[in-house]
Amino acid sequence: MVVVLRSSDRNEAICIQGNLDQLKELHDVIVAFASSNSTNIDIATLADRSPAPYDQSLAGIKIRKNEGLIHFSVDDEILVLSGSVERIMLFAENLPYDIDRDTEHYHCHFDRVGHESDFAANSLDTVLMMKNIPS
Repeated sequence: MVVVLRSSDRNEAICIQGNLDQLKELHDVIVAFASSNSTNIDIATLADRSPAPYDQSLAGIKIRKNEGLIHFSVDDEILVLSGSVERIMLFAENLPYDIDRDTEHYHCHFDRVGHESDFAANSLDTVLMMKNIPS
């Protein structure tokens, strides 16, 4: 399971982090969901982790298929990702699950910059992070 962290300051943002195995597992679950007939999926996260330097550790991820742009939001301590199947797959393929195993830490931003036509204007900015954290 990955950790999902939220900063609640004026620059509200989300950080999804895990080690390579955890990110690969998340990637595989999302790919399977995207190719299924299901319209929603709930994914558990490691909510008992310290959120530092963020403000809150979220309890899960809910993904909803629709015909729209990528939209990240938080509802009742759950990260909600909605979007078309193509855009959900764009998210899955941007997870840093396939980088060199010798890499200790890696992060990237998955937001409107570079993906302006894929993101809803009011979507939260998201950081995708690989680091060695205990399973």
